[in-house]
Amino acid sequence: MAAPTALDDRARADIIGGLTFSAVVPRHPLAAIRAAQWFNLAGPLQQGAPFFLVHDVGLALAYGQSRTVEVSPRQPYLEEATRRGVLRRGAAEDAALAGYARLMQELVRGTLAVRLSSGGLSDNVMGALLAKVLEPVGLAQAAAGSVRRELPLDPALFEVLRPPEVLSAEAAAVHLEVVRRVAERAQAILLATEQVDLDTLKLMQMMGGMDVAGDPAAVLDLYRVLDSPQTHDIVDFCLDLVPQLLETSRSKGAQTFSVGGYASIETKGNLDSLLPSELAYDDTLFEQRYSEGELLYFGREKDSRERERLHYILVDASAAMRGLRTTFSRGLALALCKKLTLRGETVWLRFFDSRLHDRLEVTARSLKLPHIMGFRSERGRNAARVFEDLDLEVGRLVRDEGRDVLVTLITHGRLSIPDAVAERLAQKAAVYGVFVLPSQPVDLPYARRFRKTHVVDADALVDPQARARAAMGVLESA
Repeated sequence: MAAPTALDDRARADIIGGLTFSAVVPRHPLAAIRAAQWFNLAGPLQQGAPFFLVHDVGLALAYGQSRTVEVSPRQPYLEEATRRGVLRRGAAEDAALAGYARLMQELVRGTLAVRLSSGGLSDNVMGALLAKVLEPVGLAQAAAGSVRRELPLDPALFEVLRPPEVLSAEAAAVHLEVVRRVAERAQAILLATEQVDLDTLKLMQMMGGMDVAGDPAAVLDLYRVLDSPQTHDIVDFCLDLVPQLLETSRSKGAQTFSVGGYASIETKGNLDSLLPSELAYDDTLFEQRYSEGELLYFGREKDSRERERLHYILVDASAAMRGLRTTFSRGLALALCKKLTLRGETVWLRFFDSRLHDRLEVTARSLKLPHIMGFRSERGRNAARVFEDLDLEVGRLVRDEGRDVLVTLITHGRLSIPDAVAERLAQKAAVYGVFVLPSQPVDLPYARRFRKTHVVDADALVDPQARARAAMGVLESA
């Protein structure tokens, strides 16, 4: 068996030895590795949480009442540590351990565990979620100034090292204090799990794109989203749009005429590209499937000489976009990103106010959902500078990289762009304007330069169904 990753004696006592007090037993070794990843991700936000606590709460919530975990105190470990003399147990300590085990039982039966057990959440989301749930324990404040250790993701750590054998008396005392504290604040932890917005988790499951594991910035953004009531309206709006976008997209660059190799399976094509399995049907059924267009064909790989398309989504983040405008613009931006990445398109998103903010390169595996939902700015407005910079960048993309650029601008109805700048930009790129909740009819000189404009008025924003229809009108033209 492989030797475990090297850890100093104190780290073994603090991290592995703490599993002596664990009340959630995984039936598969990979579950412990996932818990180690959560521990590393939640650590910067919950520095004082020992590994056994993150391990137990994380596995209880992630797997619930499934067969993957068993909720039960590890009595053999506790008895072995007591025999070794590193653990001193009395009536108070046994009561704390029993209260801790009851909390784990409550967690696996809770609503949050039922939702999470369906799967689909990345380790980044779990790291942020655990930091949120454990916040009422107050361990981060208690451990201020302590050194945080990162746990190696090595299965041998959990297969070779027995927790009671590496547990020290000093570590046992610290862990028992954590157990006591958690047992005392069990109701606060349960309340924290109930306060987690399940719709936000549902949206994260549906959208995906948060799988860049080990990204501290992503975990912090996720934590802020879970902690912010302001994002709930955006989530509700997205949930009205996203189910209509989650359709299987056709293979990019496929054709039916006989040039190139096979690229996909299509419902249209020539008989020489018919799937051999279709010939297994009897004549009557074959003719019926042929007449109804149900036969399957190989799609040929397309020898494409088209210029690469870039979808550039520009979202106004100035103070004029607060309230309903923020809800609509962020939700629409997320839905646009999802639709375009499903089609395999290249998507960039940038916020702007008095300047263009950092570019987000959005992909199917990196959707930037927390950042898009939670971004805030207090830099005022300077549309002339923003669109001068944008015009220079689009010009470089078209000239030097040979791209076709499509710009979708989401803003309010009084954005003042110099007409000359808008004209130069429109000559280089196809520009689509979305004006959200204008305070007066949109009569902007530069708007006539755009390929198409959408105006979303107050009546559409107030009514959820009308708001969704307005957003789908923009999405269908993308």
